[in-house]
Amino acid sequence: LNDGLYIRGMITSMRRKGLSRKMIISKLNAKKIKAEETQKYIDEIEQENSDETNQDFEFKAALEFARRKKIGPYRRCTQKNYDKDYNEDYNVEVNDGQATEQQIKRELSRLARAGFSYEISRKIINMKESELD
Repeated sequence: LNDGLYIRGMITSMRRKGLSRKMIISKLNAKKIKAEETQKYIDEIEQENSDETNQDFEFKAALEFARRKKIGPYRRCTQKNYDKDYNEDYNVEVNDGQATEQQIKRELSRLARAGFSYEISRKIINMKESELD
């Protein structure tokens, strides 16, 4: 068994799933892989893709996490029924995709628990759907 190949594969897979650097280290640490070794392989993978900075990797992972969890620019409108007449008749509040303060706090908390920095989390939460590539 090639440990290095296994660790690289796990890191690549976890990055694709949108896990942060901290979360990857934590999950591999639970599999009895030392944090220093994991850190070394993460740095190697990032250097191989040297056109992107560490911040870009974290941002892309956070964006993938947001897509999977439907938060930030992927947030759905809280309105359940899109019929205007129904909404007016039954006083259904239309949110038009804008998050309430409580939703923003929840989304920031989810990103923080996933191991993303406040700066990256704030960027993701404030992004508009039109800003996605």
